[in-house]
Amino acid sequence: MHRGASEAITYLRMRSQARRALGLVWLATAVLWAAACKSATHSVAPGTAPTATLPPPLAIDKRPPSDRVPRAPSTGQRLRFDRISLEQGLSQSTVFCMLQDRQGFLWFGTEDGLNKYDGYKFTVYKHNPDDSNSLSSSWISAILEDEAGMFWIGTSEGLDKYDPRLDQFTHYRHNPDDPDSLSNGEITALYQDQEGRLWIGTSGRGLDRLDPEQSGFAHYRHNPDDPHSLSSNTISALYQDSAGVLWVGTQDAGLNRLVLSDAKGERWQRYTSDPGDPHSLSHNTIAAISEGPSGALWIGMDGGGLDKLVLSADAPSEAIGTDRKREQFIHYPHDPDHTSGN
Repeated sequence: MHRGASEAITYLRMRSQARRALGLVWLATAVLWAAACKSATHSVAPGTAPTATLPPPLAIDKRPPSDRVPRAPSTGQRLRFDRISLEQGLSQSTVFCMLQDRQGFLWFGTEDGLNKYDGYKFTVYKHNPDDSNSLSSSWISAILEDEAGMFWIGTSEGLDKYDPRLDQFTHYRHNPDDPDSLSNGEITALYQDQEGRLWIGTSGRGLDRLDPEQSGFAHYRHNPDDPHSLSSNTISALYQDSAGVLWVGTQDAGLNRLVLSDAKGERWQRYTSDPGDPHSLSHNTIAAISEGPSGALWIGMDGGGLDKLVLSADAPSEAIGTDRKREQFIHYPHDPDHTSGN
């Protein structure tokens, strides 16, 4: 196995357990829209399709991503879960990441291949050591479709860009002799911001940024002597809120906010768990970041439940990130004595 991959693999496996549950809910929502596929195929070589006879397809939503808002089930409505796994052609049963592209196709990243599902069948892409245009690795940890319709795939051996028109992969790898190359081959998170820049989280070497007009990567790393650097080099989640603020979650050192200042340039503001502060972050292992309709930031944690970052009642909205004394986290931990009753 690739040296240094064991820590990333252990973390990704833990994170995949939570993502599997999210994936089942997502698939169940799709099933409410249409009948699900119930027959079997087998994994196929990259770029080819299986020939097995299949039933009617799972309906694929072809609307723009911004218009795809699944309806919540009504009160008392029973959800039906249909399993899509190896018997239906999925290359491997551990799913780390999922994407629905602008054409409506579903993409699944697994421990052994990238899967594209068209409602009828799976097309599986894997690393082929004899084909330089194949994936860098079959271990897929992140998928992103950019504004130009290109797909960025994070793997255990580097970053790939897939051009669906050419059916070809371009590879970005770490080169110790090139300071502008990718920091690390073990990719943990991908995000494209409002300016079209690609942010790449790595395992152990910090955060990279690729600008559309540049060929090299900018690097952001933890510096133990700089309190305004990233809190950790192991990145687990990336998100940009509606105000354009980039948030970076780490595996072991909490949450970071990118602060831009004309006088000081770029610096990072850290949010970490403090047992002595009931309004601090619940846990330092960040699994997911998202923004709610009201503008509050929600943070999912591995072992710490769910937090919401809000302001005190007397604080103006612009105080987020500028007035730490008025910021506070509301905690939503697991309560084993409370059940929904459904």
